[in-house]
Amino acid sequence: MSGDRIASLVGILMGIYWAVMGFIYGFWKDFGPGSGFIPVVFGLLTAVLSLILLIQTLRVEKGESLDRQELRVIGKIMATVAAALISLNILGTIFTLIILIIAWLRFLERYTWFSAAKVSAGTAIIAYLVFVLWLRVPLPTGVLGF
Repeated sequence: MSGDRIASLVGILMGIYWAVMGFIYGFWKDFGPGSGFIPVVFGLLTAVLSLILLIQTLRVEKGESLDRQELRVIGKIMATVAAALISLNILGTIFTLIILIIAWLRFLERYTWFSAAKVSAGTAIIAYLVFVLWLRVPLPTGVLGF
C-alpha cells in the first residue's frame, strides 16, 4: 500500500474523530460557536481532503509503496513526537518545544546545531510571548517551572 493511501486513511479516521469530539464539546452555544466549533470544522475538512487524496491514489494504477528508508524516517518522526508528548508534563511546554525542534531539525532534517538552536529559540520565544504573556494560556510548566 502506498504512503498516500495510508496517510489518507489515517486522515479520514482522525478527521471523523475530531468532528465527533467537537460535537460532543458543543458545536454551537446560544449565539455563537462553542468549544467544539473549530474541531468540527477542521475535522471535517481533514476527512474530506483525505478522502479526495484516497480517491486520487485509487485512480493511479501502480501506487508507489514505502521502502525501508521511508519507514525508518516515519518511525523516527513518531518516536520524536511520542517522546515530546511524554515529556510535556515533566519538562514543561516551552522546554519540550525547544528540545523537539532541535531534535527534529538536527536529526531528521540535517540542520547544523547552530541553525537548529536559532530556529528553536526563536520559536520558543514567540510561543512564550503569544501563549503565556499575551493569551495567558496555562501551559504545563513541568519540574523546571517554564
